[in-house]
Amino acid sequence: MSVVDIRILGLRELTADIERIRKDASFRWPKEILDESAEMMAESIRDEAPKGATGKLRNSVIIEETHDKRSVIVDSPYGRFVNDGTGPSPGRYVPAIGKRLVNPPRGMHPGVPATHFFDKGVGYATSRIFGMVHRKLYEYLME
Repeated sequence: MSVVDIRILGLRELTADIERIRKDASFRWPKEILDESAEMMAESIRDEAPKGATGKLRNSVIIEETHDKRSVIVDSPYGRFVNDGTGPSPGRYVPAIGKRLVNPPRGMHPGVPATHFFDKGVGYATSRIFGMVHRKLYEYLME
């Protein structure tokens, strides 16, 4: 299972605003907003995942729910390698000749470039989520 820790700029200020409103208006964070935000985030990450032949990576983006928290994770053993990329292999060591077999300058395998699909998906979803949360807060305050 791959878990990526994402820091979203502006989230602390938004959380402080929501906390202030909650204290002033006895507002509780609705489960609906948590669920909708997590689904928007997962959908955006799925859209940014590389389009492979089978779609296993896209299907491995899941939402874990614990009380008042939602985590969007990529539950694929190779998700981290696709997101972060891999470096070139150093080559295979052959004891008989005392050297590594390499294809200069990169090694036996050149590596896989990083796609950063998780970061891109989070970036695209963040503004949509903030807009949805602000709209819901506005609707709540106008009631």
